[in-house]
Amino acid sequence: MKVQLSRILIVLVISVRFLLPSLSAQQARVNVSGSWRAGHYVLTQNGDTVTSEGDYGHADGYFTGPYTFKMKWASATWIATVTPDSNRIDWNNNSTWTRGQANKTQKTGVLTVPHAHGNCTTNACSPSSGCASCVTLTVYLPLSAQVVASRCYTNAGGPGGDSGSPQQVACGDLDAWATFEAPKQYTTPSNTVVETVFHNRSSDRDRLVELQVDWQ
Repeated sequence: MKVQLSRILIVLVISVRFLLPSLSAQQARVNVSGSWRAGHYVLTQNGDTVTSEGDYGHADGYFTGPYTFKMKWASATWIATVTPDSNRIDWNNNSTWTRGQANKTQKTGVLTVPHAHGNCTTNACSPSSGCASCVTLTVYLPLSAQVVASRCYTNAGGPGGDSGSPQQVACGDLDAWATFEAPKQYTTPSNTVVETVFHNRSSDRDRLVELQVDWQ
């Protein structure tokens, strides 16, 4: 009886040793960080959370399983299924994304936007029609560059007031006291250019801003 019990224990130990790696593998999340095609998108994965920047703007999401995650854009929420090799994403709206080449990022660097003077009541920059303090942020890219995403950063706003360093906000949106214009893209004889303007209406706060552009 003791011999049989020992054999059973040995079998259980061996089974558990082989089962544990399998369970760990099932819990692991496939890696989706990087550039994706079907349009231009960049996914950033941090644990179970995922963010997207690209043609349809910013989206937030989270993994629901080892190969599935859900993303919420302003207009809709979609569920994604990733292939085990992490090279294709199939969405429940019948669209498909495939891996793209790695993006490059060009930045303006952090710029300071001085505070406005007096009681500023309009975001307009023109001295004749407004009083906001404005700074243009411009990124120059090679003429052949394809813009993947434009990302705007500022330390303005937030429930607790201004933050210590610039945080990402939606380009073209903030609040009445500080706002980005929607980025515009154009070409010169030698460059593709992405540009936005930041308007600071605060009468006593300088603001920090930065424009970053992902491109291929």
